[in-house]
Amino acid sequence: MITISNIDETTDRLNKLQADSKPLWGGMTPQHMIEHLAATLKSSNGKVNLPQRSTPEEAEAIKAQIIYTDMEFPMGIKSSTIPDGPLVYHHPDLATAVDELKAELADFSAYYNENPDAMPAHPRFGPLTHAEWLIVHGKHFKHHFKQFDIL
Repeated sequence: MITISNIDETTDRLNKLQADSKPLWGGMTPQHMIEHLAATLKSSNGKVNLPQRSTPEEAEAIKAQIIYTDMEFPMGIKSSTIPDGPLVYHHPDLATAVDELKAELADFSAYYNENPDAMPAHPRFGPLTHAEWLIVHGKHFKHHFKQFDIL
């Protein structure tokens, strides 16, 4: 499993990406993927509060299926937080997007050092503990690292 706590290892994998690297599936570019991972981190490190889009019962069921099993995110899964239509870049280039992602990884760690009992909500899984966010991010990063063959 990918552990986002090891920022150096994560960064080493990201450094294998080129702006023109092609995904094995999906329509994201490397920069879209990096910006997407950074946005997800922001929802777990106290910077962005996303509304929960599932009922508590649905959230518990999906948590039991995804977080508490070895199940991986399936290829082609569609995030409810990604808009339909062409994706836009939020940074001028891939290197800047990677720098933001590294900063968000560090902020994630710092956030839970200062707020160990925090439980920011995930749109589908509902409120998650630090340990649950680590699992979700690990699976999410692994999914996208496999997408770009940088595992």
